[in-house]
Order: sequence, then structure tokens, then C-alpha cells
Amino acid sequence: MEYLLKQLYIIHLKYEMLYENKEKYNIFSVLHKDNDERRLHSRFISSLLAPDSSHGKNNVFLNFFFSIVNIEKDNFDTVEVYPKEWNKKENSNIDILVINRKNRYAIIVENKIYAGDSNNNDGGQLERYYKHVRDIEKIPKKNITTFYLTLDGHEPSDESLGTFKALNNINGHCISYSCEIIKWLEKCLSVVADEPFLRESIIQYKNLVEKMTGNQSDIKQRLEIKSIVGKNKDNMNSAKMLIDNFKHVKWHTVRDFWDNLSNSLNSNGYKVLSIPTDQNVMDITHFEPYRKGQKNKQYCGISFEYVSGIKASITNKSGAFLYWGFEINEKINETLRIRIEKILESNYEYQKNEDNYFWSEFFEKNDDKINLTDFSHNATFNLIREEYQKETIQKMIDKIKIFEDNLKSR
Repeated sequence: MEYLLKQLYIIHLKYEMLYENKEKYNIFSVLHKDNDERRLHSRFISSLLAPDSSHGKNNVFLNFFFSIVNIEKDNFDTVEVYPKEWNKKENSNIDILVINRKNRYAIIVENKIYAGDSNNNDGGQLERYYKHVRDIEKIPKKNITTFYLTLDGHEPSDESLGTFKALNNINGHCISYSCEIIKWLEKCLSVVADEPFLRESIIQYKNLVEKMTGNQSDIKQRLEIKSIVGKNKDNMNSAKMLIDNFKHVKWHTVRDFWDNLSNSLNSNGYKVLSIPTDQNVMDITHFEPYRKGQKNKQYCGISFEYVSGIKASITNKSGAFLYWGFEINEKINETLRIRIEKILESNYEYQKNEDNYFWSEFFEKNDDKINLTDFSHNATFNLIREEYQKETIQKMIDKIKIFEDNLKSR
């Protein structure tokens, strides 16, 4: 095992040095968070799909997309694509809508990177969008195609589908950034060789998608790893042992994380009210994220008493980075409520959902963010190392205390 790991580490260092010499500046990452579904990904994709976009390629990019997802392009000889380049507003909150009102055909693209489905009392997210196109836009249901776009092509939640219950009931299909979108971008690049601004924009966006989907490694690197693993029987056995036992490594890492975080909260004066059970940890580490029927089980966290009786929580859920937050309700006295809302109004990191729950991710940089369901992410993987986990927990406690200090100073 030790020999295999040393050989793999040598390959890692070799390609890490090559990567260090590559240009890393990416305009999309500079202007937006990498996982910004609405302002970054949906808007850029729709701008390429739209025939009337300033890219000047008419319907070339749109037809490339049709060929990859097996859509009959003749049904969309005249289209509108939302959001528009000059008007960033979605059509009824649909991430991307391609519609031919003349022939009455439509394509719904629901774009999910790390966020969960937005379901409410009016129905599931996909359910609402499909009904809007069917009932308000008057598109026959047989002419509506729905795509659920994610990093890895997983299925939507049952709640999102609502009364339709299954994707095929809304002519739905799962597509992914790692497969269909990367293939589509490669096709787009094939026709823009002599247009440097457009070419480089697509290249930079493709680089971002490859980073997010873990497709950055060079094919030569992958072949070298395969060669090392297959070199002899000892390497094969060592690799198999690591694969077979890694879920247990993950379980103990996540269990230690929640326990150490709970102890740290207690030692800093916060009263911990609940922590994840061993079964919660198993649901996170022993099953694939987004597995059908598993998604809701991968929602867990610590609840604790914050200040003046406020109940706060630190939450992990499949598809989202670790975050913390609390609800502002009638149980909070008016003076404290005013102080909290003033802080939240001036702090762009905090967001508010429909239930008056304010929340914030713990880390701004993508490389520092943690999702306990995804050990392919560097920050999550590094939690295996005791010292890194300790430093991470301290940073989380510091962020919680900073908010409290700001609260007391007002």
C-alpha cells in the first residue's frame, strides 16, 4: 500500500507542477461565485443558445445543443430564449426557457449545481414550471421537453416533481455539465477559431465547468495512474483495499467532525441541542449523493442555542456546502430583532429564504468550502487530516462569534 501511494504521489506532484505553470485567471470566477446558477451559468448558457445574441452565430450553438440532447431542431425554427442577453429576468423563474410560440414548442432547463430544489405551497419546482409553460404559455404537453441539469446528471427530488411523480410524465430527462454541457461547449468551440473574444469566453467557461465537475486532470495523468495501479498484483490489491474501505474512512472522518464541532461549540459557551446520529453519518458517507430516495436522508446538522435564546443550526445537505443560520421569529425580542436585521442588511454574505431563515456559507472561496457528502472536493477530503479539521472548526466558530460580537456592539 505504501509503495502504491508513493508512486501516485509522484504522479500528483508531476502534474501539479505542470498545472502551476498554466494560466489560472478566469473572468467568470472573478465576477461570480463558481456555483452561481442564475447569474453565471444560466445566463451564459442562454446567451449562447439565443440566436439573437451578440455572439453573431445565429442558431448554430442552439442547433449544436439540439443535436446533443436529441431535440428536433425544425420545431424551433423561430425561438425566444430566456433570460435574454439585454433583459436578465427569467420567464416565471425558469432558469432557461427556449420557446417557439408560433409552432408551440418549448424546452425547460432547470439548472441545479449545489442548491436544492425550491419547493413551496404552490407545488414542486419542476411541477410549477411545467404547469406555467403548459397553462400560461399554452404549449401542448406533448411539445414540452424538460431537462434537469446538474453537475453529475442525478435525478430531481420527488417533491420537485410534485403531482407528476416521475420525470417521464413531464417528458423530462437528466443531463449533466460533466457530459452534455462539456460536449456542447466543445462543438461551439469548433466554429469560433477565428473569433478570439468569443473563443476565449467559451474556453474560460469550459475550464470552469471542468473544474467544477472534476474533469481537469490530463488524459496522460489518468493513463499513468492506470498503469501504476495495474503494474503488479500488490498494487492491484492495495488499490482495491483502499476503494473497499474508503467509505469507512469517510464515516469516521464525518463522525469525528460533528463530535469535535459539538465539543468546540460547548467549550465556547453555546449550548448544543442536537447532533447527527451514527445513522445520519452513514447516510452521508455510505450512499451516493442524490441517490433516489436518499436525498432527504443526507440532510443533517447540529442545532445549538445562540444568543438570547435564538436557536441556530449548522447544516449539511446533499448538494450544498456547509452553512449556518437561524430563524427570526416572534420569540426574538424587538430590540434584538432590529439589531439582527441591521447586520443582515449590511452583510452580503447572508441570504434569506421564504421562511425568514437567514443563513450563510462558512467559507467564501470555493476551494475552502465543505460538503460532507462529497469527498472529491478538496476541503472535504482534507478533513481526514486531524490538524486541518481542527483549523476548519476553529474558523467556523470564529465566524459565528464575529456575528455575535457585531450584535453586541450595536
